Amino acid sequence: MAVFPQPTAEARQFWASHDLALSGVDLEQAPLDRINVSGTPTLILVDRKGLSAGAWAGKLAAPGEAEVIDQIQD
Repeated sequence: MAVFPQPTAEARQFWASHDLALSGVDLEQAPLDRINVSGTPTLILVDRKGLSAGAWAGKLAAPGEAEVIDQIQD
């Protein structure tokens, strides 16, 4: 699941513009304060059990981006 503060249609465009597959990803819209996120970008990966599998705040350098992409493509 990916939660964006923007409308879902804008989130889909953003996701696609970064060549990320949407297969198996549920894109949702919610105010950031509702999910206890104080700023963007913040990335929280949640596993199939609903548990946090990792979290990153701020712009990621290349190694961090690679780590996230590896985790979401597994």
